[in-house]
Amino acid sequence: MKKTLLLLPVFLPMLCPVLAQTDQGSWLMGGSAGLDYTVQSSSRIFNVSLSPQTGYFVADNFAVGLRLPLGLQSNFTRNMGTGGVRTENRMLTYRVGIGPFVRYYFGKSAIRPFVNAGTDYQFSRTRVKENYSDGSKEIRLSREDSYSLFGGVGMAYFISQFVGLESQLGYTYFRSDELNKYSRLGLSVGLQIYIPGRF
Repeated sequence: MKKTLLLLPVFLPMLCPVLAQTDQGSWLMGGSAGLDYTVQSSSRIFNVSLSPQTGYFVADNFAVGLRLPLGLQSNFTRNMGTGGVRTENRMLTYRVGIGPFVRYYFGKSAIRPFVNAGTDYQFSRTRVKENYSDGSKEIRLSREDSYSLFGGVGMAYFISQFVGLESQLGYTYFRSDELNKYSRLGLSVGLQIYIPGRF
């Protein structure tokens, strides 16, 4: 009995954090980031994304909130045009969005799986520069408003009472009109800060 009592002060701080991070009334603040690079026969695509977010636990393990997705995509393409004229196409797109999300954690351990989903309304600006082998150039600027739907599954590891690291496999569907729509599957990592409703 004496040994058990002596060990309680050691293990109690380790047990308490995992019991309070996702309780009703707590807050979630943080975000995730993703990076991918695609190489094809005539093109290279670089994409980086950052999604800061904040949420509130309306029930134990269940949070609703708002996120601000930011994105940058660079696309380089080289092909042969009409009349044997080669073209190099460099496209740079900036994207900013805002939208709600929901997230649910499973269990109360220090390592917890979760699922989340949401939608965003996004604003994007694109700059396209085309260089031709005959020495001519062309620059085009455009803007586009779109929406996206996303969902993902992940794992959160609570390294302390207030901080969690996470990884997530997510799917995102983008659409601006009937002709411009695409989807993306990617892996992201993130850091979340959990603020208890009551200390």
